Amino acid sequence: MSSRDRRRRRRPARGRGAEARNPPLPPYAGELRDRLTEAIAGEVGFGGGDRAVYAYDASVYRQVPVGVVTPRDAADVEAALEVCRRFGAPVLARGCGTSMTGQAVNGAVVFDFTRHMDRIVELAPMRHTARVQPGVVCDRLRDAAAPYGLTFGPDPTTTRRSAAWSATTPAAPTP
Repeated sequence: MSSRDRRRRRRPARGRGAEARNPPLPPYAGELRDRLTEAIAGEVGFGGGDRAVYAYDASVYRQVPVGVVTPRDAADVEAALEVCRRFGAPVLARGCGTSMTGQAVNGAVVFDFTRHMDRIVELAPMRHTARVQPGVVCDRLRDAAAPYGLTFGPDPTTTRRSAAWSATTPAAPTP
């Protein structure tokens, strides 16, 4: 057997799925996933596919999350945050993933608010205010305010896909 053949045999077989391309989960991930699944009504995803989908945003950065939580309501958010706190797991709130500078990716438990928490809770034209859930999209808020001659101030280029709360988040903290 040639040395080239021996080198080939020693290499570990590479899988072709998302699991093979993602970094390994932290040691507490299995128990964290189980506790999150017990604690919330929304979805919990720690599989390779779930992690791969949320590893990207509109930027050039790629960071694979520990897992993904899609809370159904504020009670789910509170419960999931409490579970993550107990494990010392980092958390990242995510809108629609339109960040051009990497804010929507991190090696954390990603909370995706766009699936279930996307409602306009209150629109008060006389006070020029709106209360929205974190997954509401900018254009939806603008469309609701337009009949009153109002608009939503931030104007990201991705208004059809940007979550309103993330449009107001600065690209970088200031000192």
